[in-house]
Amino acid sequence: MPQRKLTTDEEVNSATASGMYHVTGDNGISVVLNYSIMIVFNDGQGYVIQMAFRLGADVAGFRRCLNGEWGDFRTFVLAS
Repeated sequence: MPQRKLTTDEEVNSATASGMYHVTGDNGISVVLNYSIMIVFNDGQGYVIQMAFRLGADVAGFRRCLNGEWGDFRTFVLAS
């Protein structure tokens, strides 16, 4: 069960605690897949990974944050 609903890019960028989140922004989310379940891993030493799985589609993606800087969000198709 997701621990929190994220509705803005700012909330997504701030989601660095390990856990599962529901990403659904009424005005759109641009930093990760909108309408998705996002899993976050934080090693506690400045390295964070966000993995998002689009609801109702075979698309997933990820990005990483190292020392406060987010990298590009990269997507891939799970099935053809």
